[in-house]
Amino acid sequence: EDEIADGPGWAVTIYPGGAGESPDSTVCIKSQKWPGAYAAAFGNKFVNVYCGFGCASARGARYEPSVAPSVQKEWMPAEEDGKGMLEEEDKTTQPLVDEGEEDES
Repeated sequence: EDEIADGPGWAVTIYPGGAGESPDSTVCIKSQKWPGAYAAAFGNKFVNVYCGFGCASARGARYEPSVAPSVQKEWMPAEEDGKGMLEEEDKTTQPLVDEGEEDES
């Protein structure tokens, strides 16, 4: 389960340079199957960290996002009528007044 198609499932790195060369050696392990999964050990202390998207690695498979749609042309007014774009006149009407209200003013 920890083996992946093209190599080991974990990459081990030892700092500052070799396994147990000094009492200050730190071991860092990185998962090759789950990108973002790390474990580090220093003496008898260790920590596990996962900062990823919850998707297993697809090593060997290429990721190709879908092609973006072409850019649409800007809207242009129809030139058939020759006027182009004109604003219409505002259509306003006077409010209807009751006959009784005219006498009061």
